[in-house]
Amino acid sequence: MKFSCWLPIILFVLLTACAAPQVPLTAQARASIQSVESVLIVPEESLTIDVKSSGSPLGPGLIPDLMAVIATRSKLSEAKLSAIPILQQLKEYNFRAVLQNAFAEEAAKLKPPFGPPTRLEINDVASGKKVSFSESRAGLVMFTIIDYRLESGSLIINALVEMIPKADPLMQYRHSANNSDPLDEGNVIYRKTFTHTKEFITARNVRKNLTDGATSIARQIFTDLNQTP
Repeated sequence: MKFSCWLPIILFVLLTACAAPQVPLTAQARASIQSVESVLIVPEESLTIDVKSSGSPLGPGLIPDLMAVIATRSKLSEAKLSAIPILQQLKEYNFRAVLQNAFAEEAAKLKPPFGPPTRLEINDVASGKKVSFSESRAGLVMFTIIDYRLESGSLIINALVEMIPKADPLMQYRHSANNSDPLDEGNVIYRKTFTHTKEFITARNVRKNLTDGATSIARQIFTDLNQTP
């Protein structure tokens, strides 16, 4: 098991999305959707190990900040060692496949045009979106970007969902149009973030909790789409 270098990129995308406006899918926009290609982007090869940053009790300043960084690194090193039995349980576990199955099951409960992911990208987020968008023949591309990690003993699964139109009838519903860059964050007609958290993860329960988390994320997404006014 190796720790992927994509985590900072994914977290940056997700944090940026959290700061960006959440954009609901309007009834008018939904009625104009004729075809959708759903793309699942899961760059991580394995569960990432992380810890909460150690704040300094001494307040702001260079020395306290350095002490906090050292403490955080120490905690992270300990967390990675403690997580070895958990990662060993995931050697034959395919979280991407579990996610795809969960999305397919939840999508089956929702009326068209939304359906399960037809494409799975394992590249970094930017290239995955660029390739999928340029190659898609659908009128709308729905991206679901997944980050999953073990943070201080808790499983955290984040999903950022964005819908970016290609068909002309949908262009009028873009949040803040930028015609020079089709993948600009303002070109979405839908953007939502979803989170699943479960505490006390162990080697015994990590597979079950990842599977339950995949179902929870998929259910949250398709429930939200089904509640569109």
